[in-house]
Amino acid sequence: MNKRKAASFESVASIYARIRPGYAEAVYQEIETHKILSANSVLLEIGAGHGVATKEIAGRWSPTIIAVEPGKNLCKAMQERTGKNPKVTIENTTFEAYEKS
Repeated sequence: MNKRKAASFESVASIYARIRPGYAEAVYQEIETHKILSANSVLLEIGAGHGVATKEIAGRWSPTIIAVEPGKNLCKAMQERTGKNPKVTIENTTFEAYEKS
């Protein structure tokens, strides 16, 4: 996706967060089938958007999630969606600029 298109989500983050549907249940069932996530897992989610998958994954398997999202408004929407989950860290940056501390 080019930068202009990516920025278009940022400009309407609250609307996007409100109307964008979640992923199909089959996606999460497939993950469960492979037993690839647990409370001991650590995930780096790149381009996390408003956190629709972040919230679902955190609620189902309770892994530690580092969600990288360059859009400030999308990060705000993700924070609202994921609440005060201590296992979710939101990094307002691009993947290219992200550095694990």
